[in-house]
Amino acid sequence: MASSQWTIRNTFLELAEPVATRSRASSDFNVQYSTLCLSAQCQLDSINEKTSDNSTSVGSWADESDEEREKIITGVDLIDDEELTVDLTDVPTNNMMQCCWMPCMVPMTTAWTPPPSPTRPAEAPILPKPVKQQCVNIDQTKTTVMIRNMPNNYTRTMVLELLDQNGFTGQYDFVYLPIDFETKACLGYAFINMVDAAAANCFWSTFNGFSSWSIPSRKVAGVSWSGPHQGLEAHIERYRNSSIMSDSTPDDYKPIILSKGVRTPFPSATRKLRMSRQSGRR
Repeated sequence: MASSQWTIRNTFLELAEPVATRSRASSDFNVQYSTLCLSAQCQLDSINEKTSDNSTSVGSWADESDEEREKIITGVDLIDDEELTVDLTDVPTNNMMQCCWMPCMVPMTTAWTPPPSPTRPAEAPILPKPVKQQCVNIDQTKTTVMIRNMPNNYTRTMVLELLDQNGFTGQYDFVYLPIDFETKACLGYAFINMVDAAAANCFWSTFNGFSSWSIPSRKVAGVSWSGPHQGLEAHIERYRNSSIMSDSTPDDYKPIILSKGVRTPFPSATRKLRMSRQSGRR
């Protein structure tokens, strides 16, 4: 470390080399006075005494002439050009106290976290409305189901994908998703005929209360038996002569039949088909 010196000029105590500012408050340390600083103060006191002795040894200051006052001032042993030099090389730095004050920064014990933003309450699911039990022949095997409370943005293709993704590939042979011709949205329900009663019961247990749609929706599906028509043949006779099967109706709006998961042509009409009133308003 470079040596530092205390210099006394004309009874003023000056620090020849500045020292870096402390980062903590001086009240944090016990005050220790260096013996060298005390020695420098003693030398300063002796100079003051010498000056005082010279100024009072010849009488009152007011009684002196200008020439005598000049002699008193110049008679001090320490003249303007003299310097009292004190070597601070051997003084340990930890004994030196700097007369400065800095605010003490107190670290925070816990980090501040902003309050949580208000969240919207979860919206309640939309449950299917209760339906009356359809009248079906007791001796008839039930295979046609109606899935209700579906998202209105679903298409027939999405219904087929829904069935296949849930393990029903090849287990259904008739699908009809009614569509509103004006809004081009489904009515929220579909008719599906399963190949046998076991597949129909499995469909019921899978989709009754189903809500894992491929699009965001709060709707919860419900399943009921289709009535009064049950079975593939009954639904073919129901729709083959319907205006929904006319050429003016978009293909996606029509019912379809399948065999082992592959679409097959719908049986031809037995009479002339009328144009659908809904398709006429397009």
